[in-house]
This record gives sequence, structure tokens and C-alpha cells, in this order.
Amino acid sequence: MTPRVLLFDFDGTIADTAATMVEIYNTIAVQDGYRTIDARTLVGLRNQSARDAIRSLGIPLFQMPFVLARLRRGLHARIHTVRVIDGMPPVLDDLKARGYRLAIVTSNSSDNVRQFLDGNAIRAIDDVHADHNLFRKHRVIARLMRERGWSPDDLVYVGDESRDVEMARRCGIRIISVTWGYNTRELLADAKPDALIDRPSDLTDVLA
Repeated sequence: MTPRVLLFDFDGTIADTAATMVEIYNTIAVQDGYRTIDARTLVGLRNQSARDAIRSLGIPLFQMPFVLARLRRGLHARIHTVRVIDGMPPVLDDLKARGYRLAIVTSNSSDNVRQFLDGNAIRAIDDVHADHNLFRKHRVIARLMRERGWSPDDLVYVGDESRDVEMARRCGIRIISVTWGYNTRELLADAKPDALIDRPSDLTDVLA
């Protein structure tokens, strides 16, 4: 069936937040004694799942909510410096014109996302849904399906991490993985998404 609703991740999928997030994280890491991220470390982290990356950095899992909160606050002060993924705005406009409802489901803050969208004049997004837990997107989507009467066939998620594939499988919805974000193409391919794309413009072809 043709989907009616496209759900997008934010960090790494629409917004190129990687470099800024690494800078903010390294400040936190020095303060709290976690492993910092340099260029070589980042290459290795990109080929790990989110849980494995957290372990590699020496962050106790129970501390992650506090680390993420500080990352979000740091990003809030710098959101005006974050650039949009090249080629994404016209693709979003095209998908909107084709009748899709577009929404963002993210572990970032809704305020950060909305400021970014406003600052980059991105008007195609209808809704922003945030949950600050890295591993609870499936609950957000399940709630939206109940509240709005959406079936799994109505939805496609677009994300840049292997955890997005796992989340989509838990929800029974289709997943398009993008290779320009956080995880490597190899890790994403191993997760077996429904589609794997290398450019934003590929979205229009996959959804044709």
C-alpha cells in the first residue's frame, strides 16, 4: 500500500548536527571523565549501534538521560549554526506537494527542531514529536497510531541509525535508512532496512 505519512529522524537525517554535537559532547566528557571523540574515534563509533557506542565511550547507561539533556541544551545555544542536509528542503517540499503528511520523531527537543526548521525556512513539516529517551521512539509512534487511527501500512520512517531500523520493526512499519547521517552504510545494510539511500533525492524515487 502507498504510505500517507512520512516520519523523519532529525539529527543526521534532516539536520547536520554531527560536528556540533561532538564539540558539545567533548566538553561534557572532559568534565565527567568520559572518553572524548576525535576523528579516529568517530569512525569507529559510526560503525556501532547506539548502545555499543555508549559503552565504548564509558558512559553508564543510567547517566545517558543527563548527558542527552546537556547535549540538547548545548545545541539550543548553537542551533543557528547547524546547516540543513544538502538537497533535503526541496525533497521535503516535493513530498508535501505529493500529498504526504510529514512529521519528525526525535530524541532531540521539539524546541531545537522548531527553531532549526524556522531558521532554515522549512515549512513542509506538519508535526514534531519528541521523546528524550534514545530508545523510546517506538512508543511515540505506537501512541500516534492509536490516537490518529494510522495503520502500519500508512507509515514510513526515514532515519540514519540502526536503532531506527530496530524501532520500525517493533512498530511493524517500513523504514528507509539514509547513509549521509550517523551510522555507516555497512552497519545500516546489516540491519536490513526496507530501502537504503545515498541522497535525499533518492527518497522521491523510492516512494514513487
